[in-house]
Order: sequence, then C-alpha cells, then structure tokens
Amino acid sequence: MHNKTDLPIVMPYFMVGNAGKFIDFLKAVFNAELISRQTRENSEDVIHAEMKFNGNRILLADSGLCGGEWISPSSTGGSCATSEGGGKPIQMFVEVENVDETSRKALAAGGMMVMEPYNDDGGRMCWIADPFQNLWWFKSTAH
Repeated sequence: MHNKTDLPIVMPYFMVGNAGKFIDFLKAVFNAELISRQTRENSEDVIHAEMKFNGNRILLADSGLCGGEWISPSSTGGSCATSEGGGKPIQMFVEVENVDETSRKALAAGGMMVMEPYNDDGGRMCWIADPFQNLWWFKSTAH
C-alpha cells in the first residue's frame, strides 16, 4: 500500500474522557505539538485532534463522539462502550531517549507508576498509566 501523504499508514486514535487535559498531558510528557483541534460548536468538546511528537502522529477525541453522533461519554452500550472514567484505554509502546526522565515527566503530569524503571538485556523500560487509563511502556536502548 502506498501512502500519498507524509502521514503514517497506521496511527493510534485515543478516545478519552477529557481530550483537552490529554493534550496537556502529551505536551508535558513528550513536548508534543498540537497540529489541529476541532471542537463541537459552542463547546470545548474535542471531536478530533492531531498531535505530533518524535516524528510520529497520534489522533484523539473526547469519547462522546460515536459514529458521527455525540453520545454521553458514560454510555455503556454497543461499540461505543467506555471504561470507567469515560475512555477506551489502549497501551502504547514508545521508544524514548531517557526512560527515567520521561517517567518523571509523566508522573508530574498526573500519571501513575505501574512498573518502576528497570534494566533488561535490551535497555531500560518502565510502565506508566496516564490519568485517562491508557498504559504507556517507555523503552530506551541506552542504560
């Protein structure tokens, strides 16, 4: 498959309970750049946003948009069922320059340590839960 844009063929799309705060989290932890942000008319509800960091792009929105229809973020029905807190959490594996520094930024931005940084044969890693119930594996090849 040939991609006719500079975008990756596969990009993660986060559906979170508070996209505005999630954007702030990504900026604080990864120094991410906000590329675009679309909100619902007369509202701060994010219906679509795009962010870029370390040459990668991710997409995100408040979890209330489902199939083009705005529903309650606490909906529990059908394909738009959410986890406790309004999001649909995912796990991301991110290669970072310094695991310890990145984990400190994530904790300062409201994250919770799930697995302390440790060394393994391939480098250093840790596991962080963000305030939106997403799980982040941070890995660096340098100890």
